[in-house]
Amino acid sequence: MIGMAMTVRYNGSANRALNHLGKNDKARSKSLAKVASGMKINSAADDASNFSISSRMRVKLRALDQDAQNVQNGRAILRTAEGGIQGQIDLLRTIRAKVLDAANDSNTDDDRQTIQKELRHLYEQMENLAYDTDYNSKKPLLADKIVRLNEGDREEINRTKLNLIRDAKYDILDNVYGPFAVFTEYSSATETLGTTTGYVAATPQVTSLDFSSYTDADRLNNVGLNVDGRVYVFTDDTSKDYRGTKISLGSTVDETIDNLVRTLGAARDGMKVIVSDSVSGASDSGGTVTTSIPIPHSGTGAGVSGTTEGGVTNLTGDADLPAAAKATLTVNLSGATSGTGFRFDGINFRVIDSGASVEGTVDKTLTKGENSNASTRSFDYTFDGSNLTFTAKENGAGYNGYRITNGYTYYTYTDRTTTYTAFGGAIEIVSAGTSMIPATWDLNLSGMSVDDFSAEYAGKIFRFGSSSYKFYDSSVAPKLEGFAEDEGSRASFPTQIDINDIRRSIEGGSTLAQTVAGKIGGTVDGDNVTFSNNYNGAQINLTTETLRHYDVNFSSLNVKIPDALYGKGFRAYCATDNREWFNFIFTDGTNSYDTEKNNIKSITINVSAVTNVEQLIGEIYTQGNAFLTGTDPKFNHHMRLAVDLDNKIVTLYDHRRFDVSNSPYNYQEQGTKIADGISFKEEYERERRNFSVKDLVIQHTDRADMNIHIKIPQMTLDHIFDPLPVVGKTIFDYPVTNKDSRDALLGKPIPPGILDIGLQYLLDAATFVGAQNKRLEFTAENITTETENLTASESVIRDADMAKEVTEYTKQNILSQAAQYMLAQANQLHSSILSLLG
Repeated sequence: MIGMAMTVRYNGSANRALNHLGKNDKARSKSLAKVASGMKINSAADDASNFSISSRMRVKLRALDQDAQNVQNGRAILRTAEGGIQGQIDLLRTIRAKVLDAANDSNTDDDRQTIQKELRHLYEQMENLAYDTDYNSKKPLLADKIVRLNEGDREEINRTKLNLIRDAKYDILDNVYGPFAVFTEYSSATETLGTTTGYVAATPQVTSLDFSSYTDADRLNNVGLNVDGRVYVFTDDTSKDYRGTKISLGSTVDETIDNLVRTLGAARDGMKVIVSDSVSGASDSGGTVTTSIPIPHSGTGAGVSGTTEGGVTNLTGDADLPAAAKATLTVNLSGATSGTGFRFDGINFRVIDSGASVEGTVDKTLTKGENSNASTRSFDYTFDGSNLTFTAKENGAGYNGYRITNGYTYYTYTDRTTTYTAFGGAIEIVSAGTSMIPATWDLNLSGMSVDDFSAEYAGKIFRFGSSSYKFYDSSVAPKLEGFAEDEGSRASFPTQIDINDIRRSIEGGSTLAQTVAGKIGGTVDGDNVTFSNNYNGAQINLTTETLRHYDVNFSSLNVKIPDALYGKGFRAYCATDNREWFNFIFTDGTNSYDTEKNNIKSITINVSAVTNVEQLIGEIYTQGNAFLTGTDPKFNHHMRLAVDLDNKIVTLYDHRRFDVSNSPYNYQEQGTKIADGISFKEEYERERRNFSVKDLVIQHTDRADMNIHIKIPQMTLDHIFDPLPVVGKTIFDYPVTNKDSRDALLGKPIPPGILDIGLQYLLDAATFVGAQNKRLEFTAENITTETENLTASESVIRDADMAKEVTEYTKQNILSQAAQYMLAQANQLHSSILSLLG
């Protein structure tokens, strides 16, 4: 029998059907997820790159939602501030009406008192609004920062820029933007040149006064003697007026001697008084004692006047400029009444007719018809009997402006005379004294020329003991070291010495040491000047001062001269008041740039004949100083000019030799400012006003550096009504009970008034806050637009096409069902074969 062999293989059809069923189920699940969620990307596995992009967009959208909320909160803060400011505007409107009412003379003083009481409450309510306006515990009308509201003013300051200030940056000084430079603060540095040494004290001369010849006290009555340069008189009548010390006459000679010993602090040896005389010994001093009492009288004016003129300084050495000259003054005294007079350069002069008798003593007497001459400290004078001519001892314009003052002072002496008898006792020297040997210090000038001396000492102060000497060198003028100090520039004024005088003396044959010693004292030994003092260790000091100053450098000025200069210039803020400044304006000689504003001084410099920078700074010096040192008080604010022609530098300096910041009557907060460019706007006008503000950050977007600053001005009274006409006052110091105060409030006669300034501040603040609110409104609209666009973009990436996804789901569902049917068929075929085998 032949056997049969059968092999049962694995069910491959079923496996394939199962594989397709699994794939179809997965595809159907993905399609079902997309249909159910409405998004075609439900995880990074769906589309990794687009999932990342979409997720970033969703984070941005969430940030934009919060951004929109932040901006709305910011607008709420600004609306709160606007409400407070509007309330203040309403109050100020009422205040102005009340002030106008008070200005009407239909009101009595009592009426004005009543109005003032109401005004005080209105002012206080304005202040309360600033403090009481609140948003979420924040006080938006109280500042925490100073800012510049009108940033465009930077360009205005720079409008006429000449690049005079190197490396100028737009910086803030006294809350003002601009390319400013600052005056250096005043300072001084003192070096000790040396100290005196070698002092040996003097020994006194001892003298004996022998009273043995006086046996009766009455014989000593009215006896006088001189001890150590002082007069002593024995007297029994204390009512007598002696020019000396009274010694009470005792009942006996012995008692009288004791009285003298006690007065002199001397020693006694029997009838002798032993006196230590530290100067020249005791000596007999009989004769007359005279006591003189000076009584000053004011004399009558001579009816003359005049001011010195004619002194000039050669600035550049050009031949066409006048040589240096001496200032002069001539007055005619032929018509002056005898006995009248005047003062000039601190000296009292009196004019008398020939042979006239006058009372009292005066400094200088001029007799009509008789010639005379003499000197004052700064001037020589000659008198030809009728005309008196003063001539300055030195060259230069510094001697212009001396004035004759009518009237003079003379002294009358009332004489009272009492005689006394010379001391008749024996006077003998017991031991002779020795002289003091003073301590010394040597100033060595060996090998030093006068120019070397000028380079070393010009502009410096030499001090020895109680004397001080200021050296300057007029030959280097108009450099700063070439000027004598203005009188009144310091409390203790030094003796001023012109090194150019020393130069002329040397040219006349004197040595440097001889001339210097003649000016400041000391003895000469070759090239040494020896200074003496009565004790060891006295210091000789040399002080170098740094004045408050700033250098404006014209060396890099590269413009067409003079055409490019017209209408341009620079400005220097006042050395005394930091609310004021000077415009230095270059003109062609025909333009006028004067201004009516009190706090702006326009100094015009005619540059029409200028052809180079050297001439330009020479004209700045000549014409500018004429304003700054003239008689018009409008310009005399302690500022002066000097120039360095070689280096093309103009120096503006404060001539005061002390720290003005410590002087409340000459206040200056941060030093004078120099600005490159001119301006005709007052610094504190409201369109240029700096505000103290509340600076709040509105976070804008999800980056830390992307935010909006909203700034709300401080609305307290000290800001609303600043500046006031008088520094240190408040609005409460201007009551309507006072006419001047009413005028100041209303702006009469020169506007703007205090109330107008306050109203402008309030309107500026309201405008500024409102503009920021409008900005936030636009910001909110932009956020909405950005949110819509970003949402649309994110939707394109992630949202599903529902029709397509439903079709895909239906397809995958059918395929899955078909795969299930095929799997069932494949399993059924194998089951049939297995059943046959069984």
